[in-house]
Amino acid sequence: MPDRSVELCERIREHCRLMGNYGLDAGWEEMRGYIDEEGNIRYRIVTHDPETGFEFPPATEEQLQATEAALGLPLPPMLHALYSQVANGGFGPGFGITGAKGAYYFGNDGRYQTIDMCTDSNPLVEYIDLSQYEQEHGNPPYFELRERIQPAHFWHLCYHGCSIDDCIDGYSGRIYQVSWVGSLPDSFLPNNAHPGEFVQEAVIGYWRIADSLEEYLELWLNNEVLHPFG
Repeated sequence: MPDRSVELCERIREHCRLMGNYGLDAGWEEMRGYIDEEGNIRYRIVTHDPETGFEFPPATEEQLQATEAALGLPLPPMLHALYSQVANGGFGPGFGITGAKGAYYFGNDGRYQTIDMCTDSNPLVEYIDLSQYEQEHGNPPYFELRERIQPAHFWHLCYHGCSIDDCIDGYSGRIYQVSWVGSLPDSFLPNNAHPGEFVQEAVIGYWRIADSLEEYLELWLNNEVLHPFG
């Protein structure tokens, strides 16, 4: 039986060729943000032409091993194949698939980071097993969590704008669309941007849009709806 990940990677390459776009569905970028050696956000002009091919070459085995070491879990097989056989991010849904170490991430408000930077390291946050949480609550397709309670090993996949992101659960492989939906009126957290100040704690909505990365990519290839928050 053929490896489905190999077939999907071949179809993705062919899809991009037929569309004449190896870049972002949301449009071509003129500027790209990056973090310099001092940790400051800088910008550079994007010179790559997305009609000619993928901007970021496939990830090396060293990059993937370093990414998995930072995440503390192996990458789901389909994500590993996508990075190693197609490109290390920078193409596809929304503003592009987030890459592994040394590659691509589109974001704003200081969120310039690759997938290996999304680790469970915030001391203010209680990290939960999302599959266990869903089972305990009847496996709802949509639920909300306060900002200080977040899924463990929950990795960024792509950004759609307007604070809407797609993420992959590193434990189950399910894909969720995530967005800010409100704030708790009587709950405040330290404001990292302005030490000494406090901001209202956000409420985050989670909508399960695919049970696997394979299903998510099939939806994208078929141009089906992926934006319940949009």
